[in-house]
Amino acid sequence: MATLMRQSQEVDLNPRYYTSAGTGFAAAEFPTAKGAGKNAEYTFSTSQWLPAAQWPGSKEFDAEYFKRFHSHPAYHAIQAYASLHAAAKAMNDAGSLDAAKIRDAIKALNQPMTPFGPVHFDASGQNQHAVLITQVQVGQYKVVFPTDAADSKPIIPAPKWSERK
Repeated sequence: MATLMRQSQEVDLNPRYYTSAGTGFAAAEFPTAKGAGKNAEYTFSTSQWLPAAQWPGSKEFDAEYFKRFHSHPAYHAIQAYASLHAAAKAMNDAGSLDAAKIRDAIKALNQPMTPFGPVHFDASGQNQHAVLITQVQVGQYKVVFPTDAADSKPIIPAPKWSERK
């Protein structure tokens, strides 16, 4: 992805925005000197979770994880954390360890706000988790959608290469 962005700058390719569904555009090093650096600015990508998401407990989870493991968590850690909390709540709500009662409690589970976002299962048993849309702004991933999780507004169109600092 770093090469793609460098080449886009070299040939002065100026679309309204660059986007990708993850891949290298979502890698932690993409907006850093190890990645595309300043050429990463204004690119959009997706993520399951970022500490910057405006969901209660997101920043605190990141801070506690960093304190314990000396690195920031990927979304897998918060996803597991939220899953365990949902399972514990369902077991408590069921008032039993009976599998059918727990299943029914999970179906009825509605946690409007967790550090991983809302947790609610549809009729097929899938959590309706919102994927975050991010944009690199000033060298950092910023959440720009959904609005309940956003910490920034998207910048569209991206400035032309010749207008960037």
